Formats: sequence, structure tokens, C-alpha cells
Amino acid sequence: MRKILLGSVVALVLGMQAAVAQAVPKSSSGDPTISVGVTWVFGRGVAFGAKVFSTDRSGRGAVSAGLDYLFTEGTWRPNLGAAYLQDGAFVDTSIGFGSDGFDFGVGIGPVNTRK
Repeated sequence: MRKILLGSVVALVLGMQAAVAQAVPKSSSGDPTISVGVTWVFGRGVAFGAKVFSTDRSGRGAVSAGLDYLFTEGTWRPNLGAAYLQDGAFVDTSIGFGSDGFDFGVGIGPVNTRK
């Protein structure tokens, strides 16, 4: 059962990442980029995960989609959010969803940005 759920979550996140990459016009917004980061999930603790951002442009906001691992619970947290990228770092807010319902988190991490 866990393997089926994990496979479904991974497929969902990969699908979201592809949708975000296709939805953003490439002419002025930069290219999509990926990163890893740490997220504090309110009421659930610390999570570590991977995210894809709609742009790699420094000094801009971006849409994000990710998959975090919650250490305290040993569970996965697919999420969608909004981020700000600046000088090789990001700050984001995210809404996580899954079998436990919805939750909110804030995260930080390094990201490859360009001007």
C-alpha cells in the first residue's frame, strides 16, 4: 500500500512540475530551475525536499512545486507554493496536501539564479 501511495505521489509531483514548466512563457521570465531546501511545516515539523521553480531569474517571484520528506512523521508532503528568488537563494511559502489533508509551510534553500 505504501509503495502504491509513494508511486502516486511521485507521479503527481512530476506531472505538476511539467505543468508549471509549460505554463510559464519563456521569453522574459527565464527558464524553470530546480533546487533542494528545508521547510518548516506548521504543526508537523521540519521537512527536506526538492522543488521546481517557474523561473531562474534573480529578484523575481516564482511558482513552485515540490516534494518534501517530513522527518518527524516519516511521510512525504507534495506541495505547491510561491517563492522569491534572490542572489542564489529562495524563500517560499507552500501548501502541502495528501492523505493527511492540507498544511502550510515556509522554506529556504539555495537555487541557481541568473540576472
